[in-house]
Amino acid sequence: MNQILIQILLRSVGQPLAGKAFSLFPKQYLYLSYLGVFEVGSLICAAAPTSKALIIGRAVAGLGASGIFGGGLVILATVIPLHKRPVWTGTLMSTFAIASIIGPLMGGALTEHVSWRWCFYINLPIGGFTAAVVLVLCRIKHSTTEEGSFVQKLRKLDAVGFFLIAGSISMLLLALQFGGTTFAWNSSQIIGLFVGSIVVAALYIAWQLHLQDNALVPPKVFANRNSGLILCSMVLSPGPFQVIIYFLPIWFQAVLAKSPAGSGVSYLPTVISDVLTSVIGAAMAQKLGIWKPFLVFGTAMVSLGAGLLTTLHPGISTGHWIGYQILVGIGYSFSVNMVSFPAPCERTLFLILLLGSSRHASIFTNRNRPYRSHNLIVWYISQLCSFSCNWASRI
Repeated sequence: MNQILIQILLRSVGQPLAGKAFSLFPKQYLYLSYLGVFEVGSLICAAAPTSKALIIGRAVAGLGASGIFGGGLVILATVIPLHKRPVWTGTLMSTFAIASIIGPLMGGALTEHVSWRWCFYINLPIGGFTAAVVLVLCRIKHSTTEEGSFVQKLRKLDAVGFFLIAGSISMLLLALQFGGTTFAWNSSQIIGLFVGSIVVAALYIAWQLHLQDNALVPPKVFANRNSGLILCSMVLSPGPFQVIIYFLPIWFQAVLAKSPAGSGVSYLPTVISDVLTSVIGAAMAQKLGIWKPFLVFGTAMVSLGAGLLTTLHPGISTGHWIGYQILVGIGYSFSVNMVSFPAPCERTLFLILLLGSSRHASIFTNRNRPYRSHNLIVWYISQLCSFSCNWASRI
């Protein structure tokens, strides 16, 4: 089990617990706690004398990361009025696109010219600055759900539900990671992991229905029609989009023989279109007061762009792969940013984004990692996103 899988695993299984924790504890200090855990994990990785220590560090960092991104969304949804939320949500989500291009470039430069350890050391001053800003400038009013003693809050965290969903996700990710590589898909190990994941997931659902409002993920979140349909859209559009993020830089280097820096530059059309659409699209939706057409348009653009990416070949013109990336970047931005319009509360928004995007992004990325055929990967994305468009159009 490699270090990247460990971090993805801990980040994925920790997200449902983070969603519950941010509704029970003071958001500002809980966010700083998750940030502190991430910083400790980064420090362990940077100073790791062995590969085992590096794996431990990635696990700690993954646990901390499970609450950082979602915590930022919760804080944003708490302090920003509803009518201004789409623009700010779009701005926050665009940071992921920016990081996806700057991160590899910076990491490659540090590894080549300094040391790979600085890929982790660099997190420390950035995290320290973030903590100072949140601590000094952020003022969040306490909600009624934060009342009660520390022991009472711990009881409300639903530890049973957490371990059930953690076990289900872990078995699923392990099956997708090792299936077709370490073990055959029809082997007893892989089949057992899939069956175990399904059985434990069924137990988790039954437990959530039993606890109702005290559950890790309250069933009433999905009682709202918009929430359920948007969750489907988030599963089938931003999740598979992560495979494009994973695949394109590799394709540029392996097929077009570009350097790591050149690969990052070639990926800029996706990033730029995503960032610009995040701000401009959210502002348009806010000004017009409508969001459904933008959501349907976004899922359609992701489907179209992903389908066109299946035509990539070594002799393709630069204009073609630039245009295809622009379509995908625009579609992804609209698909994600429109979620903040129909979400009835900040916790619902947080759960939809995390359940639909982050966790499923990990699943899709793991599922397609063993494959190197870009036609198979992107065709798979295109079909799922097309179904996503059908779901979104029903809203």
